[in-house]
Amino acid sequence: MFFASDAKSKLIVSANQIHDRLVTPERIKNNQLSGQAMLLINDSIREIHSYRRGEIWGEELISFEDGSPKFYAFKTDSVNSTFHRIYNRQRQIVEEMGDPLVYMLIGGGKTGDTLDVKFVFVDRIFSSMEVECNINGRGYSKIALTTDKEFAPCKVFHYVEDVSGLNRAVLLFKMFCKEMNNGEIKEYRDTLDLSKKPGMADK
Repeated sequence: MFFASDAKSKLIVSANQIHDRLVTPERIKNNQLSGQAMLLINDSIREIHSYRRGEIWGEELISFEDGSPKFYAFKTDSVNSTFHRIYNRQRQIVEEMGDPLVYMLIGGGKTGDTLDVKFVFVDRIFSSMEVECNINGRGYSKIALTTDKEFAPCKVFHYVEDVSGLNRAVLLFKMFCKEMNNGEIKEYRDTLDLSKKPGMADK
């Protein structure tokens, strides 16, 4: 579904519930909608804005006139982000904060002896991404990233483990990301120390 403001630009609305409603910030907030709104000009994506349950949350993308990225971020609200990049017109990165592991949602069994965690990764700005994980010192191995309706279009690693004999789990991540502009592989690392005790918050 799209709403055309002129012959050369259009707003594409996608994902979950947003597609079947008039897209205004007030309507998104009042109806607690989730999804992405994309502004296309001459079939080139100029902007992406994301929402979760009516609030700003997820990918934000601003592009130059040629469609190359100018600003990319994963927003956790209207102000804060866990990952962002700023590019110049030569497609070079001039500022970066964080890494592609942008969010985690922690659940758990009723007894507290199960760790149930969804790790969310962003890969839109890369031509490819591979992730390896070392869980509790067992050594690194490649993990499969999947799609998840709640976090689409981001990728998710769903980790579930019985930790009845442990008080914590330590996960070490290595992310190998291929840059779109020059094909170089950039490596990111992240460490997450998880307790099975109640009261854990989202990343």
